Amino acid sequence: MIADRNVASSQFGPQVQVHQYEGTEGHRGHITRSEIGLMPAAALAKLHGARGEAPGEHEHYHGAKWSEFKGKIAQGIEHPVFVTVDWGEEPKMSEGSNRRDAAVELGRPYIPAEIRYFGHAERQGTVFERHLHDMEPGQ
Repeated sequence: MIADRNVASSQFGPQVQVHQYEGTEGHRGHITRSEIGLMPAAALAKLHGARGEAPGEHEHYHGAKWSEFKGKIAQGIEHPVFVTVDWGEEPKMSEGSNRRDAAVELGRPYIPAEIRYFGHAERQGTVFERHLHDMEPGQ
C-alpha cells in the first residue's frame, strides 16, 4: 500500500518522484515524464476518464455498495490512480476514477497517483500546474 496517511495539511503541492525521458514532442508513443507519489486531491478531482467517465459518476457502485467501497478507501488506497497526458489534450484518468471520487468525497487531501506524460505534454503544463491555472481568477 502506498503511504497516503499523515500528510501534513500545510503541504500544498504534489509529493512525487519525477522521472524525465527523451522523446519527440507531440509523439503519443513516447513517454517523456512520469510522476509517482501523492498528488493533491483537488488536482485530480475534476479529471474525466479516458473512456469519457465524468467525475462523481459511478457505473458499478451505488447506495450501500458505494458506502462500503468508500469505507475501504477510508482505510487507505492500495493502488495508485493512473493518469495519462497526451500532447494537446487534457489529462485523463485512465484507472482509478472510483478510488479518486471516494477519496474526494471523504475529504482526503492527497491521493496516491502515477501520472505519465507522452510527447512532452508536460511542456504544456503538468497536472498540478494545470490545476493551479484553472484556479486563477477568470478561468
